[in-house]
Amino acid sequence: MYLDSKRDEYEASISTDGKWVSYVSDESGSYQIYVRSFPNKEGKWQISTDVAEEPRWSPDGKTLYYRKNSQIMAVPVSTATTFSAGVPTVLFNGFPATNVDSGISYDITADGKYFITSQPVRGTSYKNIAVVLHWVDEIKNLASVEK
Repeated sequence: MYLDSKRDEYEASISTDGKWVSYVSDESGSYQIYVRSFPNKEGKWQISTDVAEEPRWSPDGKTLYYRKNSQIMAVPVSTATTFSAGVPTVLFNGFPATNVDSGISYDITADGKYFITSQPVRGTSYKNIAVVLHWVDEIKNLASVEK
């Protein structure tokens, strides 16, 4: 276990260089984003300034993103020798926060150009998401059966 405290801590995300971990904690009295070194837990930096969730590192490791209600926030970070963070700014508004059991409602593509999320159809709700593995093989099998 990385952190073993009496606080509510979750949604950990490891930086792309593997030296830092961002996470959500209620230690300040409201849920905020924090960063600590990994795996040695040296230092602690509070990133968010208001209730926040879902920290995610950019693929190049130079930005830490998080969700604040329906906003995606961006914080420039430096992880060269020590950690430092800039001021959070709104990257975009109107983000459809989808309530999922994993707590992870979005991700960033490997090239850092796109954010990916899911959104239920208006007026409906869902309980499960089906992930299909090896679907290319399944299509090939179906195609060979039809011949």
